[in-house]
Amino acid sequence: MRYPLKLDVRPAKGAIASVLALHMLAGLALFHLSPPLPWVFAGATTVICASACYGLWQEAGKSHQVLLEHDGGVSIRLGGREFAARVSAGGAVDFGWAVWLSLHPAGGGDLPWRLRRLMLLPANLPAGHWRLFRIWLRHRATKAPAA
Repeated sequence: MRYPLKLDVRPAKGAIASVLALHMLAGLALFHLSPPLPWVFAGATTVICASACYGLWQEAGKSHQVLLEHDGGVSIRLGGREFAARVSAGGAVDFGWAVWLSLHPAGGGDLPWRLRRLMLLPANLPAGHWRLFRIWLRHRATKAPAA
């Protein structure tokens, strides 16, 4: 495999649909099971709506370029800026259908807080890159950087 590997991360329509569906189900359950106290219903509805908005904002924010480096580093290009990062020790969980990454800044740089934890699905990556990403994660990202 040749590195660096450039990935154009994009929002996954399936993840957006599942966020909406789960929050609508929670809203319907609240509507049918809520006590007759209007302030409890209003508060719970506000929490559900805020949670749905946050989930949609997180998924919509997955519009950036990721460069997977040969040494296990990650370069993320977001809004005209580039951030260098590494996968934190023990900071990757791969279930096959989803990968959770915990990143930390590399080289004393900064890393926006919303890029410090990422959940990626196969639909977030270009066709054919999911397997390459998982191979890089297993064989490159877990290696200590060369000093």
